[in-house]
Amino acid sequence: MTARNHQSPASNELAALRTAIGRNITMAREHAGISERDLCNLTGIKPLYLCNIENGTYNILLDDIANIAAVLGVAPDDLVNPRFRPADSDGSVVSPGLPTQNPSLKKT
Repeated sequence: MTARNHQSPASNELAALRTAIGRNITMAREHAGISERDLCNLTGIKPLYLCNIENGTYNILLDDIANIAAVLGVAPDDLVNPRFRPADSDGSVVSPGLPTQNPSLKKT
């Protein structure tokens, strides 16, 4: 019997989903003007865990998705939507990599 060196379509889809979730969390966090450290403090998530989630290398628990979404002011299903893009209060869509500050989530 030979070893298989390829991933199944299901594992490829899961990897793509992990990547999308990580990207969405990063975009929503940057849009909210919240640092990784602050998000960790506000959610109780460890920094290395968050880093690996945002990089798409770790699976994330549903409870953590809900906690992160609540802190960032987005719906949990937004974070798992591969086509998610945060919107400003005027409804304009924010481009990835161009963080903006959401005044309602700004730390005082």
